[in-house]
Amino acid sequence: MRVGICVLLVVVTARAEELTVVEVTSAYPGRSAPDVEAQVTNPIERALGQLAGIDDLWSESRAGAATIWASLPRAEALRAVQSALRAAAPTLPADLPAPPTLMEAPAAEPIVRFVVKPDVDVGALAERLAMVPGVARVFLCDPTEKRARIDPARLAARGLTIVDLVAAPIGLDDVATVENAPRADCPERRGEVRFRRGAPADARDAVLAVLPSPIEMVPAKDAELALEIVGADRKALRTAAEMLARAAAAGPEIAEVSADDAPEPTIELALDRDQAAKLGVRAEDVYTTFTAAREGVPAGGARLVIPVEPGAILSLAVPTRNGQRVPLGAVAQLRRTLAPAVLRHSGRFPAVTLRLRLRKPFSLLDALRLAVRLEWAAPADVRIRFRA
Repeated sequence: MRVGICVLLVVVTARAEELTVVEVTSAYPGRSAPDVEAQVTNPIERALGQLAGIDDLWSESRAGAATIWASLPRAEALRAVQSALRAAAPTLPADLPAPPTLMEAPAAEPIVRFVVKPDVDVGALAERLAMVPGVARVFLCDPTEKRARIDPARLAARGLTIVDLVAAPIGLDDVATVENAPRADCPERRGEVRFRRGAPADARDAVLAVLPSPIEMVPAKDAELALEIVGADRKALRTAAEMLARAAAAGPEIAEVSADDAPEPTIELALDRDQAAKLGVRAEDVYTTFTAAREGVPAGGARLVIPVEPGAILSLAVPTRNGQRVPLGAVAQLRRTLAPAVLRHSGRFPAVTLRLRLRKPFSLLDALRLAVRLEWAAPADVRIRFRA
């Protein structure tokens, strides 16, 4: 029996070394997670699913962006995915602002997380870290950003729209209040470095040598497990996720349970494409204006924001192809709804991830007990798996 197990482990390891993960990203600004899933993620997944040797496929659809990961043999992986994306192009929305991009995804571990001190030049540090052999991705977070709060009246008085500013972000002081503002997605100056699969053994030490001394590492987070629940029907999947969340929370080893697909109040934009075509309004300009009012759009090293109430969004102007301006409400309507912030797929099937924050100490035996308990509680029409 021991010999058989050893042989199996050798085979699995050899197979894993042959695989790589390709990450495909596509921006679709202004669209909700369900719209991104239906119009961008699903067509790309269908094309990638046709590739020979595909080992696994999973994705995230968020408001304004899709990310799809494909695990397949390393040889010719990027070329094969690029070919699949070309085949998928006719099925993607015509108003995508840019074609999907792809790269080899970084390894899951190790990850170096560190504090970025206030006197450090973030841009220069990022360049030096990116040059370290084996580094796949560098993320440096500055908790403040240059933000231009645009005055709609001053913008209109100059005969401009937010689309004009995005194309040529000059003279912002004439129509906006420019300030350094805190970022909600980055409360602290922190950095993160991820490595390529098969990176040199000394890559982590090389990164640490580049970081300014003394190095302050980010403390480890509380222990957490991710429970992935996969099923064919999203409505039934949500019901199963709620049931498993209650079952997990009832255990003494779990401190907190959260689901990543919980519906949240949001405002969606419904574009009348026929009317937009009649008036000569481009769909991307409509969604740029809507996004600027909701969360801001980057341009010229700043985030351009039009701080208006939801009821005033439809009064904002969008340009037409003949140089005129029409209100957003002439080609679109707003609707308030409940929608998830993220929709996941695993193997092209709908998936929900429950994040289980663990009480300390937490042993391997505790994990096994939890897995058995939730496996018994799971409905027959879903499958579950744990990830650390």
